[in-house]
Amino acid sequence: MLRHVSERVAIAQDLLGRWIAIENPSNYLRFRSCAMSEPEFLARLCEQTGCALLLDVNNVYVGAANGGLDPAEYLAALPADCVAQIHLAGHSRVRGRLIDTHAAPVAGPVWELFASAVQHFGLVSTMVEWDAAIPPFDALYAEVMKAAPIRAAFAARGRRAA
Repeated sequence: MLRHVSERVAIAQDLLGRWIAIENPSNYLRFRSCAMSEPEFLARLCEQTGCALLLDVNNVYVGAANGGLDPAEYLAALPADCVAQIHLAGHSRVRGRLIDTHAAPVAGPVWELFASAVQHFGLVSTMVEWDAAIPPFDALYAEVMKAAPIRAAFAARGRRAA
């Protein structure tokens, strides 16, 4: 699968004449057997193709919660220089599973995971995705602004910035 996806990413990048960013998926179940973990797959994909990662922190959290995994280990397994952008979003609980719905505020644990992501990947571009059950602008803006103190705290420690 890594070879298959790498070939297609390389084709897309060659056609576009530039690198692209691949987003990590939301996962709702675990496979019984895998040759490698998802973060290892993504890291190797970035290494082999020169593509970047669009890191959806909510997707990491949702997949970890649904699969009984540690989301911090997922982040730590990714190379620090592979992330070009971070996405945040809300999720919903449906029949005992978390679903990436983009229809709610970013959950507290996702904000905490975002703080860890900023520590590991630096101040890359960050976006809040809220494209279902969209609230009034003031509520959406307030949600977006929750990222500012997390990013500022990182910057105040003199870490790298993008």
